[in-house]
Amino acid sequence: MIPSCKKASLLQSMQQDRALGPLERLSLATHLAICVRCRRVGRQLEFLRLAVRRFRDLDPP
Repeated sequence: MIPSCKKASLLQSMQQDRALGPLERLSLATHLAICVRCRRVGRQLEFLRLAVRRFRDLDPP
């Protein structure tokens, strides 16, 4: 079964914190294959994760 956008967004967020299980990965991949908006959300989450990491790694002034 293909998850809703809400569930797919939740899985993408969870994926930032931990490894998804096999069924979660399959469910998310299936949804992302057909949903442009959720793929965009995934790219935005990745951008934010990298931005926070770079900010955290900056030397204090």
